[in-house]
Amino acid sequence: MAAKKKAAPKKKGKRTPKLAPSTVKRGLAATEVALPIDHPDIAGVVELVRQAGGAPLGAYREPLGGRPLLLASLPFSAVQPTVRAPAVPPERPLTVIGVPDGHVP
Repeated sequence: MAAKKKAAPKKKGKRTPKLAPSTVKRGLAATEVALPIDHPDIAGVVELVRQAGGAPLGAYREPLGGRPLLLASLPFSAVQPTVRAPAVPPERPLTVIGVPDGHVP
């Protein structure tokens, strides 16, 4: 039978103090977050969504900031694409590294 190995002694180090919940409450209560779609704070945005052919799905207040937000569904034709990179004018040649004249064969 093999002899039992002794466990390595545990190192004693600094203990980190436990974090306690804050005594000061921040933000809105859970019951204050929900917002009806016909609320006057978002009435203008709801009307714009409906004019674009979309449908408002839900509304709520930001839990910490309290700003009203609207979740809506819009038709694809009402959405404009986001420009991610500037367009390169056609008169400006693109340079390719390693190709002498800058054109890919």
